[in-house]
Amino acid sequence: MDELISVIIPIYKVEKYLKQCIESVINQTYTNLDIILVDDGSPDNCGLLCDEYEKKDSRIRVIHKQNGGLSDARNAGITIAQGEYIGFVDSDDYISQDMYEKLHSAIKKNNAQLAVCNFQYVNEDGTEINKQSPVKNEKLSRIEALHKLNESMWWYYVTAWNKLYRKELFSNIRFPFARLYEDAYLVHEIMGECDNIATISEKLYYYRQRDNSIITSGKSVRNYDAVEALCNRCDYYYRLGYNELIRGTVFVLKEEFDSLYSIVIPRNKSEYKRIDMLRKRFVKLLFLYKDYSLGFKEYFRYKLPCKLFCFLKKHCK
Repeated sequence: MDELISVIIPIYKVEKYLKQCIESVINQTYTNLDIILVDDGSPDNCGLLCDEYEKKDSRIRVIHKQNGGLSDARNAGITIAQGEYIGFVDSDDYISQDMYEKLHSAIKKNNAQLAVCNFQYVNEDGTEINKQSPVKNEKLSRIEALHKLNESMWWYYVTAWNKLYRKELFSNIRFPFARLYEDAYLVHEIMGECDNIATISEKLYYYRQRDNSIITSGKSVRNYDAVEALCNRCDYYYRLGYNELIRGTVFVLKEEFDSLYSIVIPRNKSEYKRIDMLRKRFVKLLFLYKDYSLGFKEYFRYKLPCKLFCFLKKHCK
């Protein structure tokens, strides 16, 4: 008997896409699946659709819960997962028919605890978008995989859903509640638990680009979650003595911070406070691990309190 794979699908307001998503999972060539549909308090007909699929396929289990966000829904699925392996599929996306067969085979072949594949960007109607894909057919050590998180197309290694995990990787790890970029908060910890990571070059996951998604609907203070996740990653590396990984992560962190600090205007005192807290964490890491000199304007900008910087930005153009 093939080892059991639990596939967790968090669901919220995706009635238009849900059938394609679920069908792509139930029609996998790897059939020994524990399919967990997590209805995260969706106000449309998603909950009813989940119940209908549960009646049709004995491998499907449905959780109906109060809305708590993507992380909370994934965590609910992890808690009841029965498989030796865990995979995630976002409910507005879909997967290749042989995705889990190939990821499972890569894990077994490479004696790995985690497998990663490339993914295909698609428009809302499923039209493929041509983009370069960095993931190759490789067997990576823990350190080699962590270095991938600092490369130019790092997000291919960060996302939760183009992967298959040994369940034990989640023994003491959960997605952070009510955060954007939840994958970035824990990917380094997941990889840090692995001896080997298998990667395959095929595009087996179809990532739908929606105009009204959380990530594509404009920048706000919530996007600073990415900065917090990267600061946390640096702290994790520091505890393990991975200084070279910190240097690479600080470079990614600087790009994220700069992209937000230039455009996001806080709306209240608590938002100013959060940005300043993250600014101080970022600046401390930058000055400890940077390998280059900062210009005066750049130095001045990072040292200014957020409220003063926003005031000057507005009145000194």
